Amino acid sequence: MPRLLEPPSVEHKLEIGLGDALQLYGSTIELTANDLRVELVWHTLTEVDTDYTVFVHVVDTNGQNAAQRDVMPVDNAYPTT
Repeated sequence: MPRLLEPPSVEHKLEIGLGDALQLYGSTIELTANDLRVELVWHTLTEVDTDYTVFVHVVDTNGQNAAQRDVMPVDNAYPTT
């Protein structure tokens, strides 16, 4: 995946800071009959020297974990370092 110098379009622009180094720029959520796809777009504000894991947990109306995904960005292909 090529490095992007301009942010891609997102459905929900968030710009949520995570410490001094990372920002969750935005997200796009697609729901079909069989799948839920969540795309998160991150922005680095400075060099990162720690490998972080991105996680999304889907919780049902009873508060139970219905699905989850815990990986480094781009299916473990792009460590945050």
